[in-house]
Amino acid sequence: YSFGGWYMILDNSNNKKYVGKSIEYMFRLKQHINVKNPKTLIDEIIKTKGVDCFSFYLLMDYKELNVNFSNRKIEYKMESELITSHKSFYPYGYNIRYYE
Repeated sequence: YSFGGWYMILDNSNNKKYVGKSIEYMFRLKQHINVKNPKTLIDEIIKTKGVDCFSFYLLMDYKELNVNFSNRKIEYKMESELITSHKSFYPYGYNIRYYE
C-alpha cells in the first residue's frame, strides 16, 4: 500500500474531473491511458480526446491516512468524499458511480 492513493484526472478542455483510487496509482493511471477496450467513461474519454488533453494529480496517498489491508474501508469513504468535494460525479464530471 506504500504506492497507493487517491488521484484525479482533469479534462483541460472542459474542467471535468474523475477521481479514483488504487493501491498502485501510477500503474492505474497508465491503465487509464493505455486501455485498449475502455470499460469506464474516463477511459473512453481519454481514448477519444487523447492523453494530451488531460492533467493527472495525486490528491492524497495512503500513507497520509495509514491505509493498509486491514482498514481498507477508509478507501471508499475517502473516495466518496473526494468525488463530492471535486464535483466529479456525472454529468458534472466523469465518475459514473462511486467505486468505479
